[in-house]
Amino acid sequence: QAIEWYKPRLIEMKRVLKNTGNILLQCDYRLVHYLKVYMDELFGIENFRNEIIWKKRNGNLKAVSNKLNIFTDNIINYSKGNNYTYNIQYKNYSKDYLKRFKYDDNDGNGKYNWNPLPCYSQERLDILKSQGRLRMGKNGKQSTYKFYLKDLKGIPLNNIWDDINTLNPQAKERNGYDTQKPKELSKRIIELFSNKGDVVADFFCGSGTSMVAAKELGRQYIGCDISKRAIEITNKRLNNI
Repeated sequence: QAIEWYKPRLIEMKRVLKNTGNILLQCDYRLVHYLKVYMDELFGIENFRNEIIWKKRNGNLKAVSNKLNIFTDNIINYSKGNNYTYNIQYKNYSKDYLKRFKYDDNDGNGKYNWNPLPCYSQERLDILKSQGRLRMGKNGKQSTYKFYLKDLKGIPLNNIWDDINTLNPQAKERNGYDTQKPKELSKRIIELFSNKGDVVADFFCGSGTSMVAAKELGRQYIGCDISKRAIEITNKRLNNI
């Protein structure tokens, strides 16, 4: 079984993983349940952190007569303990949401929208009032406040990743390797689970996308693959950065 092929490799990956590190394993629906059970045993169920659902396709595929089309892969994430690296990341707001910011006082603060007033403290309300950001309601009480577009960080990332598509045949970063992943996916993972200067290791590096992303993000990197062609493509890409 495929899971038996993974077991000795995952044991070694755990051995070399730093105590502050994370391990992420991408797989499809055929293996994810087997791998999760084994990684619960290997890392401890208490060290399971996330199962990320990567919706890698949008649009329509040719209909299959006896089952639903598969649009997703799974990425399971474990750590060695509670002292692991995690950096909150944000997704962009939708264009429809950003259209709500249609006011601009031309005072250098940029566009804003009138938002319902939360349950702020009196101190916070006084600050907003001094900034001219409160608007009185019909009952004579403050009911809305100016919320500036510049203050938006974005939507905190969740475990459903539906904004990164698999590479299409015409994509500029295409290099001819069949299982090549989009660099945007690797960058998101690296930024979430490591800091600058950390080591990113990809033991099935394929076309080297993780290595390229790590180098561009200021991380150190280790890449391994059994395929000679994979190593050649990876080296070529790294040398061109």
